[in-house]
Order: sequence, then C-alpha cells, then structure tokens
Amino acid sequence: MNAREYHRITSYDRFAMQGHALDWAAQPSLDKRYPSAPAVSLGIPKESCGSALKDLVRPPAENRDRFFDKAALGAVLRAAYGHTAEKRGPGWRFKYRSAASAGALYPAEIYLVTGGLPGLPAGLFHYDVAGASLQHLYEGDPGRRFSDVLAGSADANAAHTFVITGIFFRSSWKYRKRAYRYVLMDAGHVVENLVLLLTAAGCTARVYYDFDDAAVAGLMGLDSRREVPLALIAAGDEGQQTGSEDAWLDGSEKRLRSVSISDREVHYPEIVAIHESGAPFSSGKMPPTLPVDVPSPWQSLPNTGRLDRKADFMRVLRLRRSRRNFTCRPWKEKSFWSVLDLAASAACRPAAGYPYPDAFVTGFLAGENTPLAPGFYLFQPAAKRFGRAAEGALNGLMADICLGQQWLAGASLQFVFMADFAALDRVYGPRGYRYAMLNAGRLGQLVYLAATEAGSGCCGIGAFFDTEAAQLLALKKGWSMLYLVAAGPVKKPIPAV
Repeated sequence: MNAREYHRITSYDRFAMQGHALDWAAQPSLDKRYPSAPAVSLGIPKESCGSALKDLVRPPAENRDRFFDKAALGAVLRAAYGHTAEKRGPGWRFKYRSAASAGALYPAEIYLVTGGLPGLPAGLFHYDVAGASLQHLYEGDPGRRFSDVLAGSADANAAHTFVITGIFFRSSWKYRKRAYRYVLMDAGHVVENLVLLLTAAGCTARVYYDFDDAAVAGLMGLDSRREVPLALIAAGDEGQQTGSEDAWLDGSEKRLRSVSISDREVHYPEIVAIHESGAPFSSGKMPPTLPVDVPSPWQSLPNTGRLDRKADFMRVLRLRRSRRNFTCRPWKEKSFWSVLDLAASAACRPAAGYPYPDAFVTGFLAGENTPLAPGFYLFQPAAKRFGRAAEGALNGLMADICLGQQWLAGASLQFVFMADFAALDRVYGPRGYRYAMLNAGRLGQLVYLAATEAGSGCCGIGAFFDTEAAQLLALKKGWSMLYLVAAGPVKKPIPAV
C-alpha cells in the first residue's frame, strides 16, 4: 500500500459516512506502565526555562550542548508531555497534556536510551506520564547495541536518544482505519515539544524519521501490531555518557513484555499495511511545486519585532489548550503577524531539526478582522513570504467541510497543510506518508504555542470531507489536505502569559 492509496481509502465522504458507536468497554488506557520495572523519580518540576518561544524556534547556529542532568531531563519530559489540566465529573476525572492530541487520546509514548547521567543509570527507560517518573526497562549501558541499530540512518554517537512511538488502538478505538493519520500527527506534536525544550535546556536536538523499524522495535521489546517507533531525537554526544560499555544485564527482557492497554483491542489491517509498507526508506528531494497557482504578487512577512507579552516557554506550554470559542473581535496586528512569522520560521529549519521539510506545503485561510484581505494564501517559508491564491472569505465553507463544525467559521486564521501524494510515493515511497504527517503535527503544535503566546485560541482538526476540502482550495490533481489548525481571538481571555 502506498501513501496515496491509504489516504484515499481513509477519506471521509459526506454521502458515505458509516455510523460508529464507541465501545466503551474496550476504551484503551491512556497510562502505559511496565509492572515489574523500577521507577526513577525525576524530582521537583521546574516552573520556567528562561527562554521565549521565538528564541527556541530560531536558536543560535553554534552547538550549545551542555552536560545534561536528571533535573533537566525531568523538566523536559514533564513539560513535553506531562499533565497540564484536569476535568472532573461524578465518579471520573480526565487529565489533559501539554501536547495536542486528536480526541485527547494521546497515542504517543516517550522512551529514552541513555549512556547515563548524574543520578540516572545507563539503560532504556519509559516515561510514565501518570507517575511523572522513568521506568527502567533495561539495565546496563545500551550504547554499542543501540548505535549498531542506528548506524547509517541516525545519530549513532548520541549520548541520549529519545524514541517517540505510537500505540495504534489508542486512536483507532475512535477513528478506526483513519487513525494512522492521527497517530502520526500526534507523535509530531510531541516531537515538536521535545525539540523546543531540549533547545531550551542547552542541547542541540537532531530529529530522525529514518531508521530500521524492526530493529528498533525489537530492541525495545515492542509488539509492532500494537506499538511502533515513529521518530528519534538525538541529544548530546558520546563524550557525555557516564556509563560503561557493559552488556545489558540478564533479566531485563522480563520488563519488556508487551503491556496491554485494552482487553478488547481491534487491529485494523489498513493501518498495519501502510506502516509496514513504509519500512524501506530512500533519500530524495521533492520537486518545488505548489498545490495551486498564486496569481497575485508574493508579499514578504513584515518585521514586527517581539510580542509585548513575550513569555517563558514553559508557562506557554502549561497554558496551551484546544480553544474553540472564537470571536469576531479583530486580531491585534502584532499578534497576528507573530503567529504567521513563527509558522514560517519553523517550516524552513535545517534538515537535522526538521527532516523532509519538502514533504508538505503550508497555506492559510484568512477571514474577516485580520490585517489581510480575506482569501487563501500559500507560504514560501524559506523566503519568508506569502501569496494569495484565491480571494474571498472561505472560513465558513471550510467549517462546513470539517464535518459541519460551525465554531470553526469564527477562526480568523485556518492553517492548512497539504501534500502531493503522487510525488511523495515517487520520491520517498510509502514512508513519505510519515514524513508529511509527522511534520504537519510538528508545525501544528507550533501554531498552538504561537497562538497561546499571542493570547489567542487554537484548535486542530483532522476530520473533514477530504475531496470537498481539495475542491474548495482548488488543489491540483494528486494534492490533498492533511490537517487544519484554526487560530484567532477567543471570547474567554487567556490568562496573561
């Protein structure tokens, strides 16, 4: 199966929607824990990092790697994927996290392979979100064994490697065969948080989407029918490791036995097929094409300077929510341009920080009450400019296409991420689907954070009538919309950041 075929068979059609009732008895657990693995406390969480979002999106070019310690690691993990809010009802409570997630299902998990840190032994660890601790899965230094797996595809000499995985059934319980889209995008949201936080901690984060899937999964004891590695983030260098090159100790395998998240998991063959089809990877470069023609002159993004309400990034993460109560109140000009500027800045990062930036194209729908004339615009991120491809307010029409969620019509900005699946399949093969969806999730998370810092609301949408969305945007043949992230002023003010 290739990217184009999977996206087609999982598309929504207004006139062919199948009814689907959630099986609440099969609802998956959002807390994965290894019962026999000892926990390592991460200490008291930090409240700030001393950096603003804009500084982390465009960090200094020189390598600033510092010696990472357990306190810094704990701060990164908690802020990247930890709990930030709670909702309660009679007999239940639900905790939200710092990374956006489709349906708040949180299919991503974070693992760490490290050669050791002060206060933390070498080994393989799983981040237990509920316990805010690390579970020690493998004892001993995994350095040589893991670097052999990564050789030729990622940073084999990294002192620390974060592995972001996806658990299929967490999302497919609700979204069925379409869930692979959400698993990838949700993983991208987590990757973006980790990259920004590692940068704030003084580390150069290097992201990789290409590696030997089966070897990494096997080394981590993952059941690839249920959970798969999707991205790696390398930080530090081997000179920072404190562990020895001892073999991993006997008995560790007992801790890696598969952990079930539901007694009634359902496996969707379409998800397994597209993921397994993407196992091979090859280098290449997408042609510089656009999904639509841009008849109007390209405009440079204005240099607006810094926001007046520049905030500590960790506070921004704690305040990030999916907010839907958009209002027609005009967007302050500086806030509006700051969100566009950050979105453009991220999309043209160096390849090591943002692999395969050519896998998708970013545009946005500008509605009423913005500094721009209403219409559909495309980004040229590297040149920091944009051009209008279509005139008129399309936000209301797009809201109807997004399964009739009319609250979307009030969002004065709707970012749309698009890909040419024919070109992806031709250049990267089926694995190109991962590149596009992971990057869409990463940029979607950044839009969330930029909007929060600007005091605005934001909400991502992955459910829409696919063919109608392509028709509304007049996309060229083969192009599809992947993800939509709406932003704009909201009725209930966001607490001052």
